[in-house]
Amino acid sequence: MNRREFEMAFTDGSLVVENGTLKPLSMSKEIRRKQYAELEKKLSDNEELYVLLTFEEAVNIVKNMCGPNPNSSWKEAGFLCSDFVTSFTGNIIDAYGFAQLANELRNNFGVRVTEYVDRFGNRSIRLTGRTGVRRFLTAAKYTVGNWKMIDMGIGTQGMQHAVIDGARRVIFVGAAYRLLELAFRDEYDLYNFLGNITMDVAKTAVGVLAGMVVTAAAGMILAAGTYALAVAAVAVGVGLAVSYLLYYLDDKYELSKALIDHMRKLDQMTKAHPRPCIQPFGYPCEEIKLK
Repeated sequence: MNRREFEMAFTDGSLVVENGTLKPLSMSKEIRRKQYAELEKKLSDNEELYVLLTFEEAVNIVKNMCGPNPNSSWKEAGFLCSDFVTSFTGNIIDAYGFAQLANELRNNFGVRVTEYVDRFGNRSIRLTGRTGVRRFLTAAKYTVGNWKMIDMGIGTQGMQHAVIDGARRVIFVGAAYRLLELAFRDEYDLYNFLGNITMDVAKTAVGVLAGMVVTAAAGMILAAGTYALAVAAVAVGVGLAVSYLLYYLDDKYELSKALIDHMRKLDQMTKAHPRPCIQPFGYPCEEIKLK
């Protein structure tokens, strides 16, 4: 068989080749079946599915992305997807501070922090490790009130400042977000605004309390000396756990919704049953009517 006859026989299936070896014609069906199975497996492994949606279907998916709201608008869907931000703003701030500290200690993660009272009666912080590899914390000893310790959140005073400053920022962010909701969100009135603000402040207060407890516990640990990143990681983890727990309870038991409904019903009852106008010593008074 010359080359041309061999190529024609191989093309029409009379001859088969497996792993570079020419096989008898009696094995052609089995080998072809095996080759087709391997080819089908390769095609299925590299399979990519593309779904073509109409514009209406795409809009419906976006609207229901964060909850079943078939009649909501684009901006309503955006607010629903970003509503959790106010509950975890403090955790985002804590994570940023932890990243700053980790970046400062990236050349020596084993830096230990010890808080003690020096011979002059001042509370000080000792950092063990090579100071030459650090860019910001260039000294081995600082007072607890040093601005670098405050900025990095190291020591009890630095942690207290981080808790209070974080709570202040959370309140500002929450108030700004709720104002945006009041201005642009559909079916969002003053009752929703006041109810959500009240719940945000309550969550922040619980977070501050948890932060103070962590700071008190860290003070005892820092007196014996511990790793700087370990303390920061525990503080971030506790804050995240508390925020998630509060968010879970609020979402499961609908505490914010119950508070908003209670405020709305209370206002309706007050309008339906106005209280009598009473002055001191029982003198009658005239009701003030708004025109």
